[in-house]
Amino acid sequence: MPLQDKHIAQFNIVFDQYFTALCYFAEKIIKSRDEAKDIVVVSFQKYWEKRDNFIGQPQIKSFLYLVTR
Repeated sequence: MPLQDKHIAQFNIVFDQYFTALCYFAEKIIKSRDEAKDIVVVSFQKYWEKRDNFIGQPQIKSFLYLVTR
């Protein structure tokens, strides 16, 4: 599997695992479901840009929650 395909597969796994929970997390803070989803999408964009800097799943999760907050 080419490296780009591996990155996309990893992104999809992370997205499926955390998107809903991050949306709930953001919505609790800002009280708007639509804005919360927008914030989470931006968080995932930032993760994608820095994807090579992460060692494991706990680091990715921490990053996503920190950026979403």
